Formats: sequence, C-alpha cells, structure tokens
Amino acid sequence: MTIKLSSKGGSGVFVASKSYPVEIITAGATGTFKTLTPPTGKRIKVTILNSQGTPTSLTTVTVGGSDVVTSVILAGGISGVTNQWVITQGVNFIIGNIDEAVELKTNVATTQNIVLMYQEGV
Repeated sequence: MTIKLSSKGGSGVFVASKSYPVEIITAGATGTFKTLTPPTGKRIKVTILNSQGTPTSLTTVTVGGSDVVTSVILAGGISGVTNQWVITQGVNFIIGNIDEAVELKTNVATTQNIVLMYQEGV
C-alpha cells in the first residue's frame, strides 16, 4: 500500500462551489470505474470514499495522472487494519490541483458497493 502526499494536492484553502450527493458505485466495478473531471479552473475534492459494508477490493486513486493512493482495500468505516483505508467525514481527503482529474480504479472487481462523495471548487 502506498499513500503519497504530493504536490498534486493543490495549494491554499479549498473553497467548495458545488457539492455532489452521495453516489453508490455498485459491486462488480473494475478498471477505471469513476473519473471526476473538474470544470476549467476548478479542483476536485473527494470527501467520502469507502465500502458499503465489509472491506472491498484493492483500489488505486490517481490525481492528474499520478497514483496518490495505490493498492488499498477500502474499509467500511474508520479502520486500524493494515492495508485498509477510507475517506470519511474528517478522516483523509484528496484534492486535485486546478484542472486535474481524479480517477478511481481497481484491478479486480469490487465485492461491495462503494460510497463516493465529492465537491468541486477553487
């Protein structure tokens, strides 16, 4: 598992201009199962990313073409288990830089639904 703190996180305070409702990605997703592309001049902030239920398959998060989280098992909530990871209210988040897409992908089909929530802003 790799969780990289990089320059891909943007700079300064993130100010949300639009929040998207919770999205459920159904079990069985594989490959790049979600690409979040900000409007021109905006950034994306992933505020919730976890499994709905028990932990699910290895997941990678890519920002602007660079993997910032690789090969983690998405937990169903805050987890202290090795190789399990979650973004939930107040615990972890990922912010792309201006005009950078955020991609969620897996090499094996997910075994649980995935919960996703994100914002766009500057």
